[in-house]
Amino acid sequence: MEYFRDIDKKPEEEKIRLIWFLTIVFMAGVLCLFMANAASNISKLSKEEMDLSQLPSLSEVAGPDVTEALKAGKDAIEGLDSAVSVDWGKLGDEYIANKGLSADDGFSTLKAKDPYVEGDAIILDYEHYYKDVPVLHSVLELEVDAVSHAVSVRENRLKNGIDVAIDPKISAKDAAGKAEEEMADSGYVFKESRLAIAEIDGVFYLVWKTVFAEEGKEDKVLLVGAMHGNIVTETEAAEDQTRNITQ
Repeated sequence: MEYFRDIDKKPEEEKIRLIWFLTIVFMAGVLCLFMANAASNISKLSKEEMDLSQLPSLSEVAGPDVTEALKAGKDAIEGLDSAVSVDWGKLGDEYIANKGLSADDGFSTLKAKDPYVEGDAIILDYEHYYKDVPVLHSVLELEVDAVSHAVSVRENRLKNGIDVAIDPKISAKDAAGKAEEEMADSGYVFKESRLAIAEIDGVFYLVWKTVFAEEGKEDKVLLVGAMHGNIVTETEAAEDQTRNITQ
């Protein structure tokens, strides 16, 4: 019974599988009970005429323990179907709109990532885009109770006050070349380069986020100024270390 009470906390894929499994078990149990009852009735009919109105009910045949188990299974199936049908993203979007949590510049949007389960909650992560360019380390994280569907803010690191031109003067190819010079003899190889907005010492810059990879190690990122081509920051894993911020 404990398993059924915690069913809303399980991953969505497992819930779907459990819906089918519990449905099959539920129907099989009911079928077996009626077959057993039918066999008993056939035995009685072979000896005497039977009054069909006196047939026992399902609860009488099954007994209290089996009846309770079947009811718990039925409730779990209905609960799973309800949980799977929840639009978690919609709950998050409505909360953001009601609380006015979006950035204040008029050009920003929040794009949701896939929700995931953590403990008793569904976690919704949102990434910040300014004029369709991602803003580095500007995120909003919401937490939704898996049972009550109550929404709360888990982390709000949205950056405000962005006012940046998004037409780079340095091409992605030139930025990658500059970054490769910086990474020469490091063992890392160029992976990709994408436009982004970075905040350095309270000032926002348009940059090329150039990613380098080496087998068995965390990716390393160099940020190259998109207006002049200078290396502005170096990041490894999730931690930033500002080094040359001359713009």
